[in-house]
Amino acid sequence: MSQLIFGGMIAIILLGFYVWSIVDAVLVVQCKRELGENCKEVFSNNMSYILNTLGALISSTVVGVLGATKPSELPAQSIVEKSLKGNLTATANRFAALMPTIFILVWIVCGVITVIYGFMLSDADYVASFTAAAKAWFGVAIAAVYAYFGIKPSNGNGQ
Repeated sequence: MSQLIFGGMIAIILLGFYVWSIVDAVLVVQCKRELGENCKEVFSNNMSYILNTLGALISSTVVGVLGATKPSELPAQSIVEKSLKGNLTATANRFAALMPTIFILVWIVCGVITVIYGFMLSDADYVASFTAAAKAWFGVAIAAVYAYFGIKPSNGNGQ
């Protein structure tokens, strides 16, 4: 159980850094759209590294969690409930079961913001790594949907 809690805390911290890097990139895009070259860029190479590395780690986590979850249940609900059963109060169990869903929802919101600000709203490539993350997010989102709903083979007659 301590591994599950420790891993969950690390995942939340990494998600926080990911959200922070996206907010910084959005601020740069907004500033450059409004002020052009007079904008002081705050998005450093380190922030680019954080965005790309953590984006990949979080995306693979989301795809893995969705792949282990049935479409009829909350993401990883059964895993959390089996792991923590009897060790937490009913309220804490419900909260623990909702955490993967909240994590995935934050990932979805961040991905949509990345697509809008990093790709769709920018006429110029203001933050190259942000634009690359926005383009890559589409593929990862499709992989997440397939992992959750599954890929069903055809029955042999094209259906």
